[in-house]
Amino acid sequence: GIDDVSGVARATSGLLFNADTADANKLDDYEEGTFTLAMYSGQSGTITNYFAKYTKIGRNVTLNFYGTINNATGNSVVRISGFPFSLANIHYAATANYSNSQSVQLFMSSGGYFYYQNTTVGGNNQGQDTSWLDAATGIAINVTYIT
Repeated sequence: GIDDVSGVARATSGLLFNADTADANKLDDYEEGTFTLAMYSGQSGTITNYFAKYTKIGRNVTLNFYGTINNATGNSVVRISGFPFSLANIHYAATANYSNSQSVQLFMSSGGYFYYQNTTVGGNNQGQDTSWLDAATGIAINVTYIT
């Protein structure tokens, strides 16, 4: 049903639009919030989160992040955990639209982390140059994915 609580309409079972009757098409989730990225378990270094917000509409999640990676030069691979909703069982490319030291491609793993992929070297978790991940390496990430 639809309840009116202090001027807010709530559809407890979701919303269908126009003449649609398919249960799979109902809008049953909307959420906004913050998240915290961190170095993946066992990785050296830290991440400073300056801006980390998400919007979830149905199964679509959009992340916007800006922060720095600090003192991560000791890692042989770079993995970053902390996105707010699990990814469908696939790897998915994400856009690192700013990195002040190296051109990188990020991939999201269904294992719960981003990993760096150097744009000039193929293969999973290969080719990233961790030497540039010294103090305060800035990075901005924007990605939309399906849970």
